Amino acid sequence: HYWIQFLEGPFTNFLGGPGVASEWWAVAGKIALDQTVFSAVLNTLYALLIGAMAAKPAGEVLRRTRETLLPAMLSSWRFWPFVHLITYSPIMPIEFKVLWNDIAEIVWVAILSVIANDEKVTGQGEAPSEEQRSPAEQPKMADELIAVGGN
Repeated sequence: HYWIQFLEGPFTNFLGGPGVASEWWAVAGKIALDQTVFSAVLNTLYALLIGAMAAKPAGEVLRRTRETLLPAMLSSWRFWPFVHLITYSPIMPIEFKVLWNDIAEIVWVAILSVIANDEKVTGQGEAPSEEQRSPAEQPKMADELIAVGGN
């Protein structure tokens, strides 16, 4: 909510005021800022919180956070920039931007959930081992993290 207000208010004013809000380069700038700075902060906080809630040692939490940050961001870049083409464009009225993002967030989490839980069952309900899976079936580190990815 506050992030969208920042991008639509002070950041847009920094770019040149409300008149530039619908320019393609202003929308691209908002998406770039959202998918770099904001995404990095959000994914880092998420990984730190998950590790802390799992009562992992601080060193392990920090190591895992460093390992998963880039893959998590790369994974989110397959989804969020397309969502934000609408979010930060003039087609979406400001009063619906948060709702639009929340709906997209539900879709994103559902996608990640399906990816994280998509294991073929073998034998008596056991998931195949890493060696039994084809390379295409092996989970990606970012997908295992189930990172929020950008919002």
